[in-house]
Amino acid sequence: MKTDFHQIINTIIKKVIELVKKYIRVILIGVLCMGVILSTFSIINYRHSKSLKDKIIKKCNDDTEIIIHMSDFTGFEWDKCIVYGPSTQTKDICDAFDINYNTYLDLNYGIIFLNNNNVTYEEFFKVSDHDFTNKIPEFIIYPYRQNESTQVKYASFEKDEAEFKCIKKHSDNGYYYRLYPIN
Repeated sequence: MKTDFHQIINTIIKKVIELVKKYIRVILIGVLCMGVILSTFSIINYRHSKSLKDKIIKKCNDDTEIIIHMSDFTGFEWDKCIVYGPSTQTKDICDAFDINYNTYLDLNYGIIFLNNNNVTYEEFFKVSDHDFTNKIPEFIIYPYRQNESTQVKYASFEKDEAEFKCIKKHSDNGYYYRLYPIN
């Protein structure tokens, strides 16, 4: 009788150990799969959420001066971009390019991408941080050529002509980047 009891206990222990091993594998496989899925989504989100500014800075990071084509940094359809400076009003953009645009430009530099006169993407480049710790803006796209005597408030560029000279400069707070059209 004692042996039957021990056999039953041993059998139960073996079954429990088998179940634990089985569930540990399932749990580990599940955790591993979740990790792979989350990593994949993070990578996809990181690639798609990167701003135009970040992509350009990454490209220009190794050089002090480089020519870039704006179409190399966009993953969407567009046929024209508008670059503007801080004194530009929304009405200026709407009237000059006959587009429906209602974003307040708020004393920033920026770029607007159009496809068939519809806004497809826009990005703003702040002139300064809200706490003014960085006195020199990190990134600016100018609507006029470097060293040009007439400095316009805004300019448009067809997709195949949207080429800019990216200049990387050093300051006390790190690097900053300036883009000037070359066409």
